[in-house]
Amino acid sequence: MMDFEQLEKQLFANRPLPRTGSLLLANPFLRDPNFRKTVVLLVEHTHEGALGFVLNRRMNLDVIRATEGAVPVGEPVYYGGPVQMDTLFYVHRLGDDWEGSHPVMGAVAWGGSLMGLTEARQYHPLGEDNIRFFAGYSGWSRGQLEAEWEEKAWLVFPAQEADIFSTEPEQIYPQLLLKLGVPGAFFRNVPEDPHLN
Repeated sequence: MMDFEQLEKQLFANRPLPRTGSLLLANPFLRDPNFRKTVVLLVEHTHEGALGFVLNRRMNLDVIRATEGAVPVGEPVYYGGPVQMDTLFYVHRLGDDWEGSHPVMGAVAWGGSLMGLTEARQYHPLGEDNIRFFAGYSGWSRGQLEAEWEEKAWLVFPAQEADIFSTEPEQIYPQLLLKLGVPGAFFRNVPEDPHLN
């Protein structure tokens, strides 16, 4: 039987580096309330820094209410991160050819002008399987994400569209941990405060 330290070592062995199109899975022991048990889609990662959106924290809010009716879309809003929470962002697979839209991976892009979103609605259904709206974003300055990765704050996975547009976003975190085998299954059930165990 493996002990805790062996399991933790296995969990963080052979970790890929974060890059655009990665999923960042928070260390099960990360205590930062902004990122506790979160999965972040990294939509930009350059030498200047990184930007992403939390995929698994649905808010009790829809786009109509968040924009006070300016965007007549009834889709839910997710907590994207602690930066600019008064701004609405979106990740979609409606094409990256409209103004202000940035490719992430495959058919997935983020952002774009409001006019482009309005035009996209004419040709694509705006369900949760095609677009996700976020209040705020998660941001890292130059070298910050790499430092957190070195400190084992994040596990890194290649993003899959099925994870980004999951119909059960609360299941993304435990499902990704299970992909890590025995150590992931063990750490999946870490309590909110591990010291109470």
